[in-house]
Amino acid sequence: MPIGVRLVSGAGFTLQDVSDDGSRLAYTNATNDLFLVPTAGGTPTLVTNGVDFARWYGKQLVVLRGVDPTGSTAETLLTVDEDSSTAVSVASRVNLSSIRGSRDRNHLYVEADTAADPALEDVYLDGAVIVPSARRERGRFSRDGTYLVMSADVPDAAGAVTSSVKVFPTAGGAPVTLIATGAGRRFDITPDGMRVLATANEIGPLADLSLFPIGGGAGMPLVTQAGEDAFRILDDGVTVVYLEANGAVFRLSVINLDGSNQRNLVPNGVVDTAGASNNAVVYATLVDAVGTMTLGLIRLDGTGDRVLGTGAADLGFSADGNHYVYFDQATLGPFSTRGRLRATDVSGTTVSDVAPNVLRAQRFNDASLAFLDQSGVLSTYALATAASTVIETQVESFVTVPDGLAVSTRSQIAYAVSTRAFPGIYLAPLP
Repeated sequence: MPIGVRLVSGAGFTLQDVSDDGSRLAYTNATNDLFLVPTAGGTPTLVTNGVDFARWYGKQLVVLRGVDPTGSTAETLLTVDEDSSTAVSVASRVNLSSIRGSRDRNHLYVEADTAADPALEDVYLDGAVIVPSARRERGRFSRDGTYLVMSADVPDAAGAVTSSVKVFPTAGGAPVTLIATGAGRRFDITPDGMRVLATANEIGPLADLSLFPIGGGAGMPLVTQAGEDAFRILDDGVTVVYLEANGAVFRLSVINLDGSNQRNLVPNGVVDTAGASNNAVVYATLVDAVGTMTLGLIRLDGTGDRVLGTGAADLGFSADGNHYVYFDQATLGPFSTRGRLRATDVSGTTVSDVAPNVLRAQRFNDASLAFLDQSGVLSTYALATAASTVIETQVESFVTVPDGLAVSTRSQIAYAVSTRAFPGIYLAPLP
């Protein structure tokens, strides 16, 4: 019999997600009916039918129907509040990569094609359209959820386009304009939520970086003619990594937000930044047509440069920044990436193969992963020791379960099995 406590009996289940407080699992059956079941045990509740994917964004479970074969759009997006099992329709023709939830759990950002022109999108905040008929939108919440910062190109009736960056208070009220015209698409928000690094004077792939108070006011110029779509502020709230023009190519550079301590890390051939911690940055030298990358990693002191892999996809740094995890030979899908799972120790230069043909991987504490390979083996991997432990076999899907709100650890794992005796959804302790 599979290990753990069986929460739901039967076969053909797919675990979709777990609430961020760890109290409820969302799963679908073989006919795409969506259910919720308490992790403490109890009777499953039917939510709705015809579901392709369901994911929690804070207090809301986002339910998607009619996902296209490329995994880029959904015909319908519905939401279910955390204390409810009723699905409410929010938007149609939704851009899946746009969906964002605020860290305070209270707000949801979505972009959806307009009915009149699929080249334009309406932008939704908490179910209401805040910017109609836009292009090249990008929205991000401040960490405390107080603000939504958004860049967009908005054409007028004559076809003239205004490219701007605005700040929307999530509690309501008029937006504040940071850049009225000529804005680039990319921006970033400082960890304290007080400033926005944004681009203006965009000419082709280049733009000027300036730092703005999030409540409005004059920007402080930081870098001229930087790569307009490839910069980020580190979690230290001090350091920015960005691309700097070096003739016809870009080099990877670093500067402090006050304009000091500028230095170059990689002299040429960089096309994007894929991830960063407070002591290292992952950069791309190629981004292919499907979005996978050729990646490298270098420490912020300029040492430890290494090639990570091709056809790669970012899974992120461990919370302490000591390890980086990613797929290479990757295939991208809606809410999922699969491929060869790899990890590297930032303090060294060794790149380790965790496992080939991995369907899903998820960190469950600062130093460990859970992953499922295509043969149905569910395992854990310790980043510090490079040791794998098998949990179960013939597994079809899994999620690790949070120990509670605002808790980084996950001590339990839920998984579904169909082809063994006693099929169902099980909840078991992580090793």
